[in-house]
Amino acid sequence: MNQRMFGVGWTRRVRLIGFLIAISQSVISGAWAIPPPPVVFTVNSSFDSWDDSPGDGSCDNGLGFCTLRAAVMEANRSASNVTIVLPADTYTLTGPVAGIDEYTGDLNLTAPAAGNPVITITGAGAATTIIDANGKDRVLTVSAGRTATIGGVTLRNGSPAAGGGGGIQNHGVLTLTNVVVRDNHNNVSGGGGIYSDNQLGIYSSTITLNVSSADDGGGIENENVGSGLTIVNSTIDRNVARDGGGLYNGSTTIVMVNSTVSENAASRNGGGIYSGGGLADTINIYNSTIVGNEADSDVDDVGIGAGIYNEAGATLNLRNSVVAGNYLSGAQSYDDCTGVIGMYGNNKFSPAVACTVGPGSSGTATTLDSVYELGILQDNGGATRTHAIVPPSSLIHGGMACVDQISAHLATDQRGRARPPSPPNPLSSTCDIGAFEYNEIFASGFE
Repeated sequence: MNQRMFGVGWTRRVRLIGFLIAISQSVISGAWAIPPPPVVFTVNSSFDSWDDSPGDGSCDNGLGFCTLRAAVMEANRSASNVTIVLPADTYTLTGPVAGIDEYTGDLNLTAPAAGNPVITITGAGAATTIIDANGKDRVLTVSAGRTATIGGVTLRNGSPAAGGGGGIQNHGVLTLTNVVVRDNHNNVSGGGGIYSDNQLGIYSSTITLNVSSADDGGGIENENVGSGLTIVNSTIDRNVARDGGGLYNGSTTIVMVNSTVSENAASRNGGGIYSGGGLADTINIYNSTIVGNEADSDVDDVGIGAGIYNEAGATLNLRNSVVAGNYLSGAQSYDDCTGVIGMYGNNKFSPAVACTVGPGSSGTATTLDSVYELGILQDNGGATRTHAIVPPSSLIHGGMACVDQISAHLATDQRGRARPPSPPNPLSSTCDIGAFEYNEIFASGFE
């Protein structure tokens, strides 16, 4: 047989058949293996009981019910992405604390056996879907190697016997969206609400009323070189710790955009934010509001940096943010920031408070006429509470180069309300300073 007998068309068909055979062999060998389909477990019982046969692909506690713990145990063993659907209810963790396995205590999202399947826990909303640790352990642990997303739930009443994180301990890659972390207590280590030493994203969420009585980071403690934390459109308020009442950063990178840090307290330094750990510490803050935080809350006159405490050698930059009304309890005076702060865009502080401007700063650091240019922390619309701007105020239209961490124009404020449209060059855009955009006067369409 030759090409003249059968023609060019026959030769092309032979080549095509050979190509298809090669593809089929690749698929069989696993080179082009199709990932398994996603799995959905819908929880239908608020009872806290484990799965009767972990790994069989069925969420069942042996009595025909899919519980939250059983769903987590099955998800841990699945090679597929798993979504756990939590209807509105309160899911109380009732089992005794005995070791660190999946059967008792907190919910453990363990590392997958292979690959990177994602576990997603989706509630019906943080107001109605509640996971309550009942003071027996923390609520949730995410192991190294696990990627997880959690949305629409409240995580509360955690109290661990050991380790960081009263509500959440994260060693993996975790994303929280529309989540409330509240009323958790860590009496043995840092991170009253959350401890993270890997990758954590917090979006449209609230971290509130958490306590780290023995250590740092009442709301969040973020540790470990190479780890990262991103906070967007979120509020950290009324948390308590030794250092870093709201947020404690140790040798990591943090980005905060359109967020509020308010009414947190530290018995020592950094009522709102403590940035420590030296050269590896970096916090970049964009259009955020840091108001009403307290340092030296035990009134022994040793605490400083009520709004922000930036340790020598660490980097903390502000862009178009307001840091005001933060105070030292012992001295009974305003103390918005301690340490060198990089200033970009326009930033505002309490009257008569001077913050040390970092070398190379291209922005401004000026003072408000009054701290009463900001309202109280309350529901002003959106997913989280904010401090509204009270006119007349120099905060209105005061921001310059209103951009986020990738130099993209900030189209909305913390509540999702529109900021001014982007000009041809986003770096020349103007907006209000802080997390709140004052546009209520035109809400009805009349000027």
